[in-house]
Amino acid sequence: PGALHEAFAAVCLADQRRAVDQPGKGRRAVAHLEHQSVRRLDFGAVRRKRQLRRVRRRLEGGAAGAEALQGLRQASGWQQKHPIRRRRQRFGTGRDGVEDPKEQRRGQPAAEGAGNGGAVRPPEPDADDVPPVETLYFGGGTPSLIAPRVTGAILEAIARHWTLDNDAEITLEANPTSVEAENFKGYAAAGVNRLSLGVQALDDSSLKALGRMHTADEAIAAFALARASFDRISFDLIYAREGQSLEAWQHELTRALSFAADHLSLYQLTIEDRTPFAALHEAGRLRVPEGETARAMYLATQELCEAAGLPAYEISNHAAPDAESRHNLVYWRGHDYAGVGAGAHARIMIDGTKHALSTFRLPEDWLAHVEALGHGFASDEPLSPRETAEEYLLMALRLAEGMDLSRFESLGGERLDETRIDSLVGEGLLARDGTRLTATPEGRLVLERLILELAA
Repeated sequence: PGALHEAFAAVCLADQRRAVDQPGKGRRAVAHLEHQSVRRLDFGAVRRKRQLRRVRRRLEGGAAGAEALQGLRQASGWQQKHPIRRRRQRFGTGRDGVEDPKEQRRGQPAAEGAGNGGAVRPPEPDADDVPPVETLYFGGGTPSLIAPRVTGAILEAIARHWTLDNDAEITLEANPTSVEAENFKGYAAAGVNRLSLGVQALDDSSLKALGRMHTADEAIAAFALARASFDRISFDLIYAREGQSLEAWQHELTRALSFAADHLSLYQLTIEDRTPFAALHEAGRLRVPEGETARAMYLATQELCEAAGLPAYEISNHAAPDAESRHNLVYWRGHDYAGVGAGAHARIMIDGTKHALSTFRLPEDWLAHVEALGHGFASDEPLSPRETAEEYLLMALRLAEGMDLSRFESLGGERLDETRIDSLVGEGLLARDGTRLTATPEGRLVLERLILELAA
């Protein structure tokens, strides 16, 4: 990983210097890239870390925590969380919903390029033990501001350090502005074979409120351009936005489905702590649909996507058969992935221990450390078997295929309470098929509570 950080930094530094040589335009592009990177990180990796910490704290609450949880469950309140978009994300689900033997191999790395930010250099795994890279994901920040030739150079650098599968999924996140859409053909020529468009809304007033730089018409035009260059395209939408009604969301989603994308990421807007949205919400200046309205929006989303042939394979991700995000499934199935670039996170098994790695968030800090030390790692946290199993439980129950109890225990998790499992199955929140547990449609409505009770 350290060598790849150096190669990645050299490519990015050379491109930034070329950009700065262009008066005005280059400096603005680099500054915008850095700003977008920090903002996207705040809504991505940080959210996952907070969610994991919250779950762990509650699990450590013991009997008192379980008793409080039971009271919450009896209240039957709605709690659909904004999912973890990762992006920190081959693996199609088999016909029976179970990972095939190839996918069940542990230690399959996915490589992830973050657009944004160590002090401690982790041990390097033996090169002979590193399997081929099966997915790559350019995400975090705004990768589509990078010139296609730079994307190609980064792919070449990765290929020098790892073996790439011949059918590796290579995804790039892009904003659907007219300027960035002009580069789509170049990205395809460089080796990108899947595009993820950050559409977020199909009306201009909502896009403005969300701080987006494109219009709805630009998004639609960008999708048409993408279709000419890529066989696989995903785009995302955020619903339960301020002032949005159920009928308005149904109309917007129906329109989105008419574009014939094979993958949609549909996130319910939630207010994260310590964000500008949180301050507005607390001041009463931002009101979003909650309670039964939010619940109805989620159920309508499932119904419309199912009817269009894009069922949910994850709580907020919908895809046609064999069009699932193979990279994101790496996260949700608890496999290994390497994070490269500023603000990147990683999970890598080294000498039998899973390591949680992160790099410096700010591009200038990350670059300075890479140039001085040969790597940009800010932290290296060895995870205990229990923590590794907890992460698997938290992530895998988001999937329609669910989790495998045997794998959970092999990772280091304690055997789950059979009486509690039977109770949850009897209440219609869980389904069991041998050693596999899946959340039912009703269980998905209270997924966080389900996870907490299952692991209590």
